Amino acid sequence: MYKIKLTLFIKLLIFTVVIALTGCSARISTPDKTPMVDQSFLTGEICDPPCWHGLEINNSTKEDALSTLNQLPFIDASSIGEYETYLFNNGLLASEITYKCAKSNKYPCGILTFYDGKLIKNLVTVNFELTLEGAVKRLGTPDHLIYFWPNPYGSCEVTVSWIKRGTSITLYDKKNYNECESIIDGNGVSPNILVDAILYTSPEFLDENYVKNPGTCCTTIEWTGFKE
Repeated sequence: MYKIKLTLFIKLLIFTVVIALTGCSARISTPDKTPMVDQSFLTGEICDPPCWHGLEINNSTKEDALSTLNQLPFIDASSIGEYETYLFNNGLLASEITYKCAKSNKYPCGILTFYDGKLIKNLVTVNFELTLEGAVKRLGTPDHLIYFWPNPYGSCEVTVSWIKRGTSITLYDKKNYNECESIIDGNGVSPNILVDAILYTSPEFLDENYVKNPGTCCTTIEWTGFKE
């Protein structure tokens, strides 16, 4: 009788240990998949550029934007704010929604601009390692390079545009203006330079306000390819 009880006790002990280890293993092997950094540019989540998390240029309203922003896990909902602004130098009154990202100290982490009640441009900062080469692989061959040297922050600012996609990316080179010098010399831009921000807008708005009329600060040239 004693041996039977001991055998049962050992079996129960082994069963308990197995259950505990299985539960522990399940917890370890099932990490939290909630995205805390926005990588939708690469993943094409919900929609492709210039659409962003379901927000469409020239279609979505401020109400749509606020509803979406409050549901995105990588955004600090308490930081969302609304402000008035003007569209470039034409004096047209517009409005902006800004926000901070949960895993970034950058502020604003994003700016959505509205005119006549509709979303006309959406600026998103990049908080993961995205290279220019990675952006080109995602969107295809760019149309233009726009460079600003030196910009007010003491760096070479480069914007790369895809007109038909209504998308451009901006990069800042703080290493002695190497990238701007390379562009001016006709040698292209480095494929591994990191992207700082992405702008989503309409092809017409991008072409008119960023490519054809970049202002006195900047110079627009055709895409020259990567530096070898």
